[in-house]
Amino acid sequence: AAAAAAAAAAAAAAAAACWPAESKVRMENLLAVMMRLRNVRNLDSRQTNAVDSAYFACRPPDKAMQRRRRPPLQEYMRHLIFEVLSDGSIVEVLRKLMKLPWAEAEPYLLKCLLKVSRVRFQHIALIASLAGGLAQYHDSLGVGLVDLVLEDVRWGLDHPTQGNYQQRLAQVRLLGEAYNYMLLDSRAVFDVLYMLIGHAHDSEETALKLDPPDDFFRIRLVIALLSTCGSYFSKGAAGRRLDRFLTFMQAYVAAKQQLPLDVEADLQDLYNQLRPRLEHFNSYTEAAAAVSDILAKEAAA
Repeated sequence: AAAAAAAAAAAAAAAAACWPAESKVRMENLLAVMMRLRNVRNLDSRQTNAVDSAYFACRPPDKAMQRRRRPPLQEYMRHLIFEVLSDGSIVEVLRKLMKLPWAEAEPYLLKCLLKVSRVRFQHIALIASLAGGLAQYHDSLGVGLVDLVLEDVRWGLDHPTQGNYQQRLAQVRLLGEAYNYMLLDSRAVFDVLYMLIGHAHDSEETALKLDPPDDFFRIRLVIALLSTCGSYFSKGAAGRRLDRFLTFMQAYVAAKQQLPLDVEADLQDLYNQLRPRLEHFNSYTEAAAAVSDILAKEAAA
């Protein structure tokens, strides 16, 4: 049985590339016999998979044969962003995108820029750099990109069980790079940071549903965002905002269960990178007291 299945699979795979019109009926009959043998013989999973692979190589499912057709302009933009864009070609890509009919190209170009999960993680900075260059001539693109990213981040917080973790990390990375290329200011970045640790915490029931104590993904999002742009918050008003946020962040982390080792290591690396002399709190009580002190001082000012 195993030999028959292997022989049939090999024959079908070899014939997949060339089907003369006069042998089409014979090949279809051969495939039908092969599948009947597969069903009646006691084959193991490896042999069954080999037969199935050979069959579908000759007769692909209808869905596999249907390739999505896009207008040439859209295919061209996808080619530039997903295939051509690199450190050495970004100027050329920017120049070519600037030549496109902007009213027609901008909506789909925004859609492509948002698909940051399609590019390598280290290339997200190139997407932000490209958007920054285009925004110098078309303000609407920079504003639209930031608005759409913020909407996606908020949606991810409202639907944490939907997965897409890699995409959500890429979105906050893009947001941080957008700040680096001056597409938004520091106040917007800190609004996002506070949203990451405070969203859905208005009530205990909602917090347990959307951000339970054993879920640490929001901490990963904060780390991803601050690792991207936090080095620019070293002094001035932005530096003071970061000092304030890190106090709130420590209270948020202390309210969680014991952190996984990788998250704890990344968090400590972030603290050492941004504030080597940061005052660390040993318990949630100490961190909550520091937060209350900050709020009291701001209320009295």
